[in-house]
Amino acid sequence: MSGSQTRAQQTLETADAGGDLAPIDLDASGRRLETFPELLEVLTSAPERARPALATRINELLIDMRMPGHEAEESELVMGALEARVLHELIDTRGRSCRKEAVQTMMACGFPHALLLHPDDLSFARTFVEAPPSDAQAVASADELEPWEAGHRANRTWGAALMGAGQLASVVLSGSDPQVTRRLAAAATLWVLGLAAAMALALTRPKHFNVATFGAFATLLVLAGLLVAMAAGSFALGLAPVGVGLGLFVSISNLYEDRADPPRAGDWDYRPGARDE
Repeated sequence: MSGSQTRAQQTLETADAGGDLAPIDLDASGRRLETFPELLEVLTSAPERARPALATRINELLIDMRMPGHEAEESELVMGALEARVLHELIDTRGRSCRKEAVQTMMACGFPHALLLHPDDLSFARTFVEAPPSDAQAVASADELEPWEAGHRANRTWGAALMGAGQLASVVLSGSDPQVTRRLAAAATLWVLGLAAAMALALTRPKHFNVATFGAFATLLVLAGLLVAMAAGSFALGLAPVGVGLGLFVSISNLYEDRADPPRAGDWDYRPGARDE
């Protein structure tokens, strides 16, 4: 990628003046160029409750864009967002305006990029005052689903519904099956564990839900249930593990889709020091 090195030149001048030299990480700048439009795309379909958390991610990225890197390309993306007015009404969980942060990022890009700013945007950035969220708002923000969580919620709900339906169907159809009656303890254990898996899948917040551990448990439950059903020779009893297997498949079907917002501290799959893909 090519672009002016305004911030890089400023960094070198700061170093010559005796200041600390900020590192120029072109790889990080390249990742920002990919992540910023992805976040804006998520924003277009994000529910209202997820927008403050998404705005926080956008503001964090805008602040990172003030580091030396591909100034021309980054300023083009930011200016496009300002002109499209997609950031104008966004306020993040800390009361910061995405529009103001975008203006400050354009200013940090230096000449000639800052000259592209519209006077209305400059005026807004000068006059906007951040309003710190109240305690109630802070609690509400902490409880709001992040964009990636909201994306997984539908799959988790459908997966839990399939698991629960499989257990209930198995219970109803097994009522008149003498093979199941003779193995009632094993069958009841399978049903209870299947319902417990469905409840955990439906009620646990995605960021706190360890999919790897749950997947291992559900897989073992499916295998054990199929063995018990085959030993009993009961199709009805086999519906219980089949429901768990189908529910697991549906719940993780979008797990490996690319995320515009990589795992952060507090997410179950966060790895300290790991680089964003």
